[in-house]
This record gives sequence, C-alpha cells and structure tokens, in this order.
Amino acid sequence: MTFSRTWLLLLSFVTSLVLWLAVQTGSKPGEKVFECQIQVMGLRPGLVALNLDDLSTIQMTAHGPQEYLDRLRDPLAYVDASRLTTGKTICSVVVEGLKRYEAQGITWTSVKVPVVVDVVVRRKRPVKVTLIGSLPFMNYIYDGAQTVIDPEQVEIVGPSTRSDQIREARVTLDLSTVQRYQTKTLDVELVDENGAKPEDFRTEPPTVAITPGLVPAPQNKLVLVEPQFGPQQPAFGYEVEGTEVQPHTIRITGPSEALAATTTVLTKPISLAGLKDDSTVEVQLDLPRGIHAERAGSVRVTVHIRRSAQTSQPAAVGAPDSANPAP
Repeated sequence: MTFSRTWLLLLSFVTSLVLWLAVQTGSKPGEKVFECQIQVMGLRPGLVALNLDDLSTIQMTAHGPQEYLDRLRDPLAYVDASRLTTGKTICSVVVEGLKRYEAQGITWTSVKVPVVVDVVVRRKRPVKVTLIGSLPFMNYIYDGAQTVIDPEQVEIVGPSTRSDQIREARVTLDLSTVQRYQTKTLDVELVDENGAKPEDFRTEPPTVAITPGLVPAPQNKLVLVEPQFGPQQPAFGYEVEGTEVQPHTIRITGPSEALAATTTVLTKPISLAGLKDDSTVEVQLDLPRGIHAERAGSVRVTVHIRRSAQTSQPAAVGAPDSANPAP
C-alpha cells in the first residue's frame, strides 16, 4: 500500500511538471513599447531638477511572454536622485515593481536619461498690481497710492541660474468686482522677461490680500483761457490790437469748492517787450491751487501788434499844439 501510494504521488508531480512546462513553452515571447512618465524622486532639500519637461515622457521596451505583455499597462518609472548634486548627471531609469514583472518573466531594456540639478534660491520682489475692467460705480476712482497689499513683497523660489529672468511678481485686479472697504485674496503670478509664466518657480506666500484704494472722483468744468501779459510794453509807437488763444477753453478738475470759485484760467505772464510784429508763443497755464487741467497744461497765444493811432498819421502843418494852444 505504501509503495503504491508513493508511486501515485510521484506520478502526479511529474504530470504537473510536464503540464507547467507545456504552458511555459507554449507562450510566445514578444516585446512591447510603452510611453512612460519619468519622475525625479529623492532630491535633497534645496535642490531642483531643471529639465523635467525633457523627462516627462520616454519610451521603454518590455520583453517577455506575449500573453503577459498584452495585459500590461504603462508602468511607473522614476530616477533615484537621492545622491545627485548640482550639474548634469546620467541616471538609470527604474521601473516600479520590477520584481513583480520578473516573476512573470518580463524584463525591461535599460534606459538612461540626463538629469540637470540646480540650487534653489529665494529672492524678494515687490508685488505689482495689474488692472482690468472698470469700477461698477461712477463717483469713485481707483488710487494705487491708497491701495494696501499684504504682504507688499513675496519670496520668489526657484533655480538660481534662472532667477534673473523673472521680471516681476504681480496680481491682476478686476475693478468690475471691487466694492468699497472690501479686501480680496489674489494669486501672485510670476512673469519672465519674455512675458511668459515660468513653471519652475513659485512664490511664498502664493497669494496676497489687497484692499483697493478708492477715492472720490474729482469734479470738472469747462472754463475760458485768458492771456496774461507782463509789465513790458511793445516798441514805441506800437500797441496790442488783439489776441488769439488755442485752445480758448480747457476742462479743469479739482475739489468742488475750488471749481466753483474758478470762472477763467489765466496763462503765465507773456512778455510784450519791444514787439513790432505779430508774435505766437507757447505758454503754460497759471492754474489756481487745487485745480488741474485734464489734458495739456499749456496753450498757444498769438498777439497781434499794430502801430499806435497817434503815430500812424503825421500831424497837419500849422495845426495847433494841443499842449500849447495859441493865445
């Protein structure tokens, strides 16, 4: 009985072995190419990989039984960067779960990629405000000097060799969403010298709180411009016939009290000294305190000169002298 049982067990084992060998030899060998996303793992604090875009996707080839390859999905692959320092290093790509693949008879073609490592630096930059849209109310205007940004500066964190390419750190404020006394939280954007947003930089903090400065909109009115002359006079025997001012009116802005008191705006004094012919000059406006011109702060004044009436016609012979009448 014992002998027969032993032979039965031995026969079962041999049969199983033959069946297993038949299955293994019946599976056709093959290969399959996969698109793998490479991750850089294990970099020490204070270091950063610069060429992540170049490592985003590579091709890796697997070899093994075709039936297993057909069921295989894109594997995860990475570079062990735990021992890397600054500079360029050629690194081997590691397939995650390699032992599991080996148990199925799958092997991978060795792939190596360059990894460029740089030191991370921190530099402070002021936050600038870029405006879009317009305020939803007409009686106030945005005043950058009154705007509060907290914090006013952020730290730019990124590779040292590219830090000089950062032009500014900014936030975009949509005025159409602004309300009085409202504080908004806005994301900080980095812009390089080409106007692009660099992906290998970040800011700390990533957001800032901004309270827009809103001030009452100044009033305005249209007033006449009058030329103002200095104490000098035209040449002897000449006088001013008239003047022309271009533009002859100008729109001014300012506090309502100051505007109410202003009916005309004078020019700076114009010299007439020794004039015998018409003269055109560009002259600045003499604006009252608190009043501002909306556009140009100067006007063009043309002064027309003529001979005086007393010197344009000679006196008649024998005519009495008005200063010394005849007896």
